[in-house]
Amino acid sequence: MDLFRVGDQEYTRLCSGWNTRVVHRPEYCVAAQSPEDVQNAVQLAAERRLPIRVQSTGHGVLAASTAGVLIDTSGIGGVRIDPVRQIAEIGAGVRWQELLDATQKYDLAGLAGSASPVGVVGYALGGGAGWLARRYGLCSDMIDAAEVVTIDGKRRWVSDDAEPDLLWALKGGGGNFGVVTTLRLRLVAQPMVYAGAIYWPIGMARELLTAYREWVATSPAEMGSAVAFIQYPATAPVPDPVRGVPAVALRICHPGSAEDAKRAILPFDKIAGSILDTTRVMPYREIGAVSMDSPLHLPRIGYSESLREISDRIIDHLPQALSSGSPFIAMELRTGPDGGVARAASGHDGLGYWSSPFLFFGMSVTPDAAKEQAALEMGRRLDAVFAHARMGTTALTFLLPEHTPLDASGMARVATTFQPAHYARLAALKKRHDPGGLLGGDRMIAPSKSGRLA
Repeated sequence: MDLFRVGDQEYTRLCSGWNTRVVHRPEYCVAAQSPEDVQNAVQLAAERRLPIRVQSTGHGVLAASTAGVLIDTSGIGGVRIDPVRQIAEIGAGVRWQELLDATQKYDLAGLAGSASPVGVVGYALGGGAGWLARRYGLCSDMIDAAEVVTIDGKRRWVSDDAEPDLLWALKGGGGNFGVVTTLRLRLVAQPMVYAGAIYWPIGMARELLTAYREWVATSPAEMGSAVAFIQYPATAPVPDPVRGVPAVALRICHPGSAEDAKRAILPFDKIAGSILDTTRVMPYREIGAVSMDSPLHLPRIGYSESLREISDRIIDHLPQALSSGSPFIAMELRTGPDGGVARAASGHDGLGYWSSPFLFFGMSVTPDAAKEQAALEMGRRLDAVFAHARMGTTALTFLLPEHTPLDASGMARVATTFQPAHYARLAALKKRHDPGGLLGGDRMIAPSKSGRLA
């Protein structure tokens, strides 16, 4: 086990991630290369009663770790595909693009999100609602089994046959119950999709939002879709028509035939003046091309909210908030999985994803204090726009620190990502598997006082 402290060159590298605005300062960093390294790190932390933070890519970080042990799992690789059982077994450091490349060879796919550089394990443990969620459900539903190191230092495989309660908790409960070293995910027979985006000048935002609200009520149930507001930098590796030009886009992903997908989006032909259309039949391994998210490690401030509707107020005020010059370079209003073909897996309808008709997410690059203040002010403006439509229950992987109600420990905001009964059961399992609250990091579930399962 490679162990690093302040002053070590490797310590500095391990303490940062995709969002460089958040820099960890733990007592120890562990560069795990194997499950055994993770086991040794957990034993060290448990013996000294040190909190444990786990990081692979750093995409989901909410707050810096300032004590304890940071376990970097990016070095634990390996992808093994069982095409007969349609199962992928992956190491904790595997990213989505690696898995999608491997599954494509067998005409299979995993339920990835919009950004292929994201780590698979963290995304899956937090729920994960990607472009295929309305057809197949959440990525967490696809967890078949996991090797996990629990706070007692033991490595164990959990499944429906071995410790099913712990497996249930892992499916959406984040890193609160152990450190996952290997994950087995069920795959879907979805090698191809019809997907992409149609772009218009930002001045067409109100018209597109109005058309989208009407369309989404009757669009194909399996269709993943979103309206996005984008300001790609002039140097971004994107098509010329949208490089450096504020734009609004319809994003789609349809798991059916190209003919059905084209027919479904015909109403948007009535909106004249489109500047780019990237919709096409594509291998699912290329799904990152829909959003063209930046893989660069940069300082960022984000915004997220779950909404019950696209109201007149949102249509009237959101385009104004996101006109040219907005501090947010990308924002997206996406349909949630509810209302699609898929339904929540048994026992998991209490995840916040399933009560969120729409998910709104945005990101600002903040290289200096002025950019930070502009992003925070934009967040306050969006709070006012969304106040009447806010659900109150969001999704665990959509939590962001700057615009989410915050208590001293962060546990109150985590509770908002579950329905009360679901959270109560998670809290009871937390009491059983991590009574000292050493796991969970910035998405901590509070151990219940009784530890009794509902």
